[in-house]
Amino acid sequence: RIFGAIAVLLLLFFSNVQSYRAAFYPGQLRSEPLLEMQNYDAIVAYLDAHPQMRVLCDQEAAFPILLRTANPKRFVITSDRDFKRVLHHPTTYVDAVLVPKPLVETASDAVLAAYPTLWEGKAPFQVSLLVAGTGDLQIRLYALQKVFGN
Repeated sequence: RIFGAIAVLLLLFFSNVQSYRAAFYPGQLRSEPLLEMQNYDAIVAYLDAHPQMRVLCDQEAAFPILLRTANPKRFVITSDRDFKRVLHHPTTYVDAVLVPKPLVETASDAVLAAYPTLWEGKAPFQVSLLVAGTGDLQIRLYALQKVFGN
């Protein structure tokens, strides 16, 4: 009897965890991470088709892409020693920039902090949209027009 009662309590507890988390942590519940990874397929495919392209990104926002791409060394990420130099002069050092949609979840993104209107395609340098991810946490890959004498 005791084991049956414990089993019922555990079943009730685990069946209510999802609804509890949804009620007390709205917007933070991620129940399908594998499906979310599919939202980045177009960007990963584009990058893998262009292996020489160097890309600037905040590693937190681009983490699903960094995991799945064939050449993660192409990325200049926030933990790199030269990240700040590249961030302030991207047209000199990289070919493209990954930028997430400005949301609460992306408020700490270093690229968005430096270029807050880049999501809309507005920056102090020329950009053109190459490909965009889908889903809730969208991310876009913009090509940078090279500026000589920078």
